[in-house]
Amino acid sequence: APFLAVNAHLREELNWGGNVSLQAGWAWKGQGLAAGTLRTGLHYYNGGSSQFSFYRENEQQIGWGLWYDF
Repeated sequence: APFLAVNAHLREELNWGGNVSLQAGWAWKGQGLAAGTLRTGLHYYNGGSSQFSFYRENEQQIGWGLWYDF
């Protein structure tokens, strides 16, 4: 099944600016109670440095991911 995920971290001290992360792709759900979910798709990030080393720098990231949720 297709999936879409959005995460935003907006902060008052940044004048309601901040970070946004988007993921979209395809997910496969396992059978049974203990089965997980395998997802693959695109990931996009726009905001402050995700490493927190350069807190005054903004960056954009785009990539492909493979995730397993259990």
